[in-house]
Amino acid sequence: MSEERRWVVVKPWELKGDFVPRPYERILKVLLSPENTGSNRLTLLFAILTPGSRSPLHDHENSETMYITSGRGHGRIDDHDFEVEPDMVVYAAPHVKHQLVNTSDETMKILCIHIPSVPKKYTQEMIRQAQDDSLAAAKED
Repeated sequence: MSEERRWVVVKPWELKGDFVPRPYERILKVLLSPENTGSNRLTLLFAILTPGSRSPLHDHENSETMYITSGRGHGRIDDHDFEVEPDMVVYAAPHVKHQLVNTSDETMKILCIHIPSVPKKYTQEMIRQAQDDSLAAAKED
């Protein structure tokens, strides 16, 4: 890995992001990662969920802290369901299943902090999972 940088400036509005298709439609923008900071201490990711969309019920090898900046909906961590609203923080420890669902008519924006960092292929894995789940649902219909 390259040497850790002393500072990095990111303009999220200039990043294209990765589009995750239905049923987990959202845009994932990696803001900070080992690729641009030189550090594997964290990944900072911005998730944008359209109205009616959701993340899959999933877990990680690392912890994830999610700060909801806009949108309303509900969340699930293990067997616990709760309402989600702006300026709320949600924490999921490693290997704890979690999900956020946008039930509002506005875009839900979530700042996600992964400690330690997630692999570079993380967003591609999320896209592949959505495609697989979409195909499985189509076969059931």
